[in-house]
Amino acid sequence: MAAESTCEITWENFAEIHGSQFRHIGLPQHLWKELHAKLSPVIRKDANNAFERQKTGETSQRRWSLHAKKDLAKDSDVYIVEHVWTSDGAEGAKRKLAKSPDLLLRLQNMMNLREDENRDKDVFVDSQKVIEQVAGVTKEKAKEFLDLGHNDLISALMYAEGASPPKQVGNDDDEDKILDYEDFKEGFISSTDEQYRESISEEFLQKMYKKYLKDHEEEKTVQYGQATTSQYSWEETSEEGWVTVLISVPTSAKKASIINKLTAKHWTLGVKGSPPIIDGDFYAPVLPDECIWTFDGPGVLQMTLQKRGSDEGMWPVCIKGEKQFTSNQIFQQAKFKEREKAYNLGTALSAMWYYNQTYQKVTVVGGPQAHCWYMMDETGSALSHSSTPNVKCAPFAYAVNGMTCSLIWPAQDIKKGDVCTRDFCPLLVHMETQKHKEARLLACSPQMPLDFPRSFLEDYAEACANLKQSLPQVHLAPLASDIVREVESSEVKLSLKFYVSENCPSVEAVVKTLGCTSLDAPDDAEALWVESVVGDVLPQQKVNRLSGEQFLLRRDILFGMMQKKIGQVSWIPRTFSLRSQLPALCVDHYTNSLKSVWIVRSANPQDFKCKPVFTRDLRRMIRLGETGPLVASHYCVTAAVFHRRPFCLQYTVMVPSLKPLVLHIHNTPRIRQTAEMLKPLKELDEYEPTLLSVDDGKPQDHALFEDFQAQLKKFYLLRLNKSWDHVEKKIFQHIGELFHLLSSSLSPLSQSSSPLSAVYGVDVLLQENLEPLIIGVNALPSFANDQVAKEVICLTYGDDKEASAANVTQVTFGS
Repeated sequence: MAAESTCEITWENFAEIHGSQFRHIGLPQHLWKELHAKLSPVIRKDANNAFERQKTGETSQRRWSLHAKKDLAKDSDVYIVEHVWTSDGAEGAKRKLAKSPDLLLRLQNMMNLREDENRDKDVFVDSQKVIEQVAGVTKEKAKEFLDLGHNDLISALMYAEGASPPKQVGNDDDEDKILDYEDFKEGFISSTDEQYRESISEEFLQKMYKKYLKDHEEEKTVQYGQATTSQYSWEETSEEGWVTVLISVPTSAKKASIINKLTAKHWTLGVKGSPPIIDGDFYAPVLPDECIWTFDGPGVLQMTLQKRGSDEGMWPVCIKGEKQFTSNQIFQQAKFKEREKAYNLGTALSAMWYYNQTYQKVTVVGGPQAHCWYMMDETGSALSHSSTPNVKCAPFAYAVNGMTCSLIWPAQDIKKGDVCTRDFCPLLVHMETQKHKEARLLACSPQMPLDFPRSFLEDYAEACANLKQSLPQVHLAPLASDIVREVESSEVKLSLKFYVSENCPSVEAVVKTLGCTSLDAPDDAEALWVESVVGDVLPQQKVNRLSGEQFLLRRDILFGMMQKKIGQVSWIPRTFSLRSQLPALCVDHYTNSLKSVWIVRSANPQDFKCKPVFTRDLRRMIRLGETGPLVASHYCVTAAVFHRRPFCLQYTVMVPSLKPLVLHIHNTPRIRQTAEMLKPLKELDEYEPTLLSVDDGKPQDHALFEDFQAQLKKFYLLRLNKSWDHVEKKIFQHIGELFHLLSSSLSPLSQSSSPLSAVYGVDVLLQENLEPLIIGVNALPSFANDQVAKEVICLTYGDDKEASAANVTQVTFGS
């Protein structure tokens, strides 16, 4: 029974503070006092008194299950279960696990991943046997070739046949790279016999790292006159036959505790009470009386040996039979440990989605709720799923000390030895279909099925059904001539009473430069720039919004409508709603198999904000659907890059008229790039947000756009025999088609007869063949710079004369 620090609270205050939580989770009221007694004055976690874990299942699918230790009557008691860890379920989870090896080990044991690791070792042994049999080499040679090939069977066989596998560009195992100290330390210790690893002092490792840096440019093979072993390093330091040996000793070692027995041919050195560190014959005789030792700082003993014959040449070894290793071996071991860590992290992060549970919390007063993913301790994580559970389990936030834990109580009478189960898949949305729940239940199985249920095909067919509506003819024309475009927008003044939402400070600054008066409230404004409309818009007011714009802004509606009207087209990614089309998504995922890379985003960015997630993991996608309305779209893995970084273009689209439909698209897009360069041949790491385009908020001048066009020409346009004008026309054509297909669902917000002032931002990816892919529409555009903002605002809110300064393409439609 675990107990924690004192957290005293009166029963009355306890019930008043936590009563709403208890009612929400359905905790019977008579158990409230029982829980209070377990939380105050000292927290008592006593679940182990009532439950125990057991291993169940076949060897290949074994996992823990939870069993009752005694008979438990329905609603007879409530038990506190600890949360082992809480994370964001994304890059924060990976960072935390990477920094917490003890936590990772605990999770591996909880999720039964250590047995998986042992099975992987069996596979490794099999690979070694394959090399022995195919190449006809010894066991030792087979292991050597596997090490050279980094445990890749094909590479190892090539080495065994005397060939070298081609070196990949950008390979992380580039031996010219210099290890940092932590990686060197990992590699050095891994290269050492296990029996000596604990005795290596930190000070000795630091000296070996300095030696590694010094020797890095030299050939990475064993060299006469110097060598490094697991416990000492030696080097001939002069032509007079002096040899300096640095030995790792405990940092607490004193002179009196050192045992040093040295003859002309043999040397024994150690610390009292421990096995000898060195005990062997010299390669050649030394002069014992000329040999001296001293401490070279804590943890490092320095012995200076005098060779008997200074002209005998450099020694290949200091002590006969010493096991030497080179910088290359240390490098390879460091990289092996790095891959091993990455593998352990990856398997833990993947497996956690079976165990993860979620709750929401407000991180900033008045701000949005953030979803936290948590794993319960060994007891809670051993619960199995059942649609007719015998226990209830719910998260609980204890207000006294801020602790979040879970509460478990019997929902039925449970006999001793019975398996304890909970419902991992409660009703998520109103009117949830049976097949949708069946799709969610896939994530509740310890092993994901090898294929989708056949009943899901009907949902897939429905999601892919369409009316095959014909696309309109799109006409593109410059809105102003090149001569007129040279008009300085600084000459234009609007002089309007303007209300700008407080989350748009850059737009407010621009309208002020245009001679507009900025108002604090929209009531008396002539022009509005808002993210969403609250209240009525007066007939004389110009506003940047449309009625029915949810058909543009909600991704589930936008992509759903496009699919229904025209089916699957190359310029719209196939997209599924995790709330209404989950069975169809499962079919698509299994059908595309390894090609399935998804980007999961909010279905309604205005109301539900979350970071995009890139994933291949169907279980993770299903579980993410519990957090709110999300959509999953096929991610374009072959997108074009700009200076080796993937990018997204956002075009500002103005809608001056719906009947007839007319669009104005500004020719200068905002370019958003990923924070890091794309690494060739590197597998997608979905817990590193390197594929997410970010906006640094800095103005983008015309020189950047010219550089962008020049880079596209150099790497894509010439090879594809295309021009930027051709690509741009394709982009504008598809933007026009999208708005035309949805225009019947849009209408003005006011009855004014003046031109509309609606403005949106359309996100466009360019595929490797420079074909555009429209991935979303935003309520507010991100302007490339203030000049673009001025031109858009003048065109949207001004008259024809003021509009003539705009660098804009007009889009109209024919039959």
